[in-house]
Amino acid sequence: MGDVVGIEVLVHLNQWPRAFQETATWLAKREQGGFTREILSHWLYLTRRLLGEGDIVHAHVKYPADGTSAETHLMADLDFSGVPVFIRAATGGAGPAGTKYTVRGSKMSYRLHSGGRISASDGSPWTEQFTEISDIGDKERQRTLDGVAARLRGEDINMPTARDGFEVQKLVKHLLAAGD
Repeated sequence: MGDVVGIEVLVHLNQWPRAFQETATWLAKREQGGFTREILSHWLYLTRRLLGEGDIVHAHVKYPADGTSAETHLMADLDFSGVPVFIRAATGGAGPAGTKYTVRGSKMSYRLHSGGRISASDGSPWTEQFTEISDIGDKERQRTLDGVAARLRGEDINMPTARDGFEVQKLVKHLLAAGD
């Protein structure tokens, strides 16, 4: 892919919490919930894993006026080891829900879509990769469960550590504070 020249994270959710999460009412609250904690944290972890530590250059978070509800919009520009990372995330409004995580390279770019699909582009239209795998999400769920079992057996595996989670949590906390 050549040199990584930037990463873009785009998230749109028709509603927050999503329909299958409605009974978890705390997700709708600013104190512990919100899509930044629940969704963007995964993408921040991936970015940190790929590029190293990240710093916030600029962030803006929009919250409802009620003072208790979780964020509705987040825009942030970050710097991960000299690589610019742009995040644009929102809830509400019509349109397809999902995430697009794009790693832009000087020769080739890759886009991870919600559900685990990957596309590539060398400047031409995006081309889906790994089309021979019918349910990529199913494979990923099994791989995650295998990883947890290996960690419990004490094996050294390639999964997030408690330290990784803490570092991402600190970054999320600082992003969300940009709206206060």
